[in-house]
Amino acid sequence: MNNNSKKRTFVSSMPLLLASLVWATVSHAEPAFQKASEVDDTMRSLMSQQNIPGAVVTILKDGKPLYTAAYGISNLETKTPATTATVFQSGSVGKMFTSSAIMLLVQDGKIKLDDPIAPFFPEVKGVWDGITIRQVMLQRSGIRDYEEFNSIDIKQNYSDEQLIGLLSSKALDFPPGTQYRYSNSGYIALGILIKRASGKFYGDLLQERLFSQCNMKTAQVNVLKSIIPNRAAGYVSNEGPLENPGPVAQTLSETADGSLLLTINDLAAWDACLSNNKPLTRESVATEWEVPLMPDGTQPVTGYGTGWRNNVVNGHRVIDHSGSFQGFRAHYARFENGLSVALLTNLESARGSYIVRRVAGIIEPGLLPLEKEIAGSAAETQKTKSAIIALMNGSNDPLLGSDIHKVFDNKHVEEIESSFIKVTPDTNLVQVNEEKDNSVTLRTYKATGKKVNYINAEFADNKIVGLKFSAE
Repeated sequence: MNNNSKKRTFVSSMPLLLASLVWATVSHAEPAFQKASEVDDTMRSLMSQQNIPGAVVTILKDGKPLYTAAYGISNLETKTPATTATVFQSGSVGKMFTSSAIMLLVQDGKIKLDDPIAPFFPEVKGVWDGITIRQVMLQRSGIRDYEEFNSIDIKQNYSDEQLIGLLSSKALDFPPGTQYRYSNSGYIALGILIKRASGKFYGDLLQERLFSQCNMKTAQVNVLKSIIPNRAAGYVSNEGPLENPGPVAQTLSETADGSLLLTINDLAAWDACLSNNKPLTRESVATEWEVPLMPDGTQPVTGYGTGWRNNVVNGHRVIDHSGSFQGFRAHYARFENGLSVALLTNLESARGSYIVRRVAGIIEPGLLPLEKEIAGSAAETQKTKSAIIALMNGSNDPLLGSDIHKVFDNKHVEEIESSFIKVTPDTNLVQVNEEKDNSVTLRTYKATGKKVNYINAEFADNKIVGLKFSAE
């Protein structure tokens, strides 16, 4: 039997293994958390369905822990159990900390959000003129995401100057401030800007000004060669057996787009800091969560603040961010009723947002993901899908309202298709909710392809007059 077949045999036993291994701890729960078994059952089921080796979750209310639990395996080769002390990678959840480092410098008076970034990057003089710090934080700078071009070798180390040279080698996607486009490159640049504005590596600034102040005892920037007690191993899967991720060089493992090491207790401590407005002021946090209008006065297609998403889910406001990198998936969400849920896993393709909402829905059922198809809606849904495809292609359809093309011009279509699933004839679209508000009918659709998104369609006089897209 070859090594590959051994690997397949081992992985196929994972659901049974996960179902039998659960470690749970309750943190400061008074009275005892009454829904612990329901959370455990949900986590076990979802981990089995998604073949997730290990995960940890914490549930908090107004910054105080209700329940914290660990499940499964942190390292498949050593069969080490996951615990609440297991160290995972943050992925892009780290962007909220980069944003917070910027806000600390703003509080210090060292920079202003509307300062231009060009003076901090003299090595690319003239290339990033007109871009402000705020625009980079809001993902409205136009700096192209490095994942869209192949000039960066993730196995190679780069100096700050080399990285900036590579990131600035491509033309801007759009004039600064005019559109939204998610860009890891922008946050890498912010990390270097923090160093040049403060004289400190962004990770050192976070350690001194945020992690230590918030009692985040384990939080740190990833250093590959360091011995990190309880460090988990990350895994990837391409619809096959689990594998170790490919190598990434040290300098690209510590960039400010999301390269932190965290335990679930670190995220619980972070939640408490946010609830207590320290060390960030209430005004700084409000700025991070704000989603300003676009320059033309329109709402942005994507509810993205500075390092945080800000959206409405099932009528409930949620401030959150997800992240995936090097075999890990993380998600942290704060809901408007004071409930927070954080999740860390060691499978890059885990559906972090979905798992968090399933757990949150145990506490508040209104937060559960909408999934069940409305009976008898399939035929009308097919017509809606055809209309959405036509709209995205700039074509007409009998179901489209007369003014909707004015809103969904080429710019907005580009924003949607860069952030969400592109609706095609192969997309599985099902209607999962319907509400009426006077003469307007709001229908919610779940769109499933390579990823899962939701589409809220407003109908008036049997015509689509509005569309809103949101992540799972």
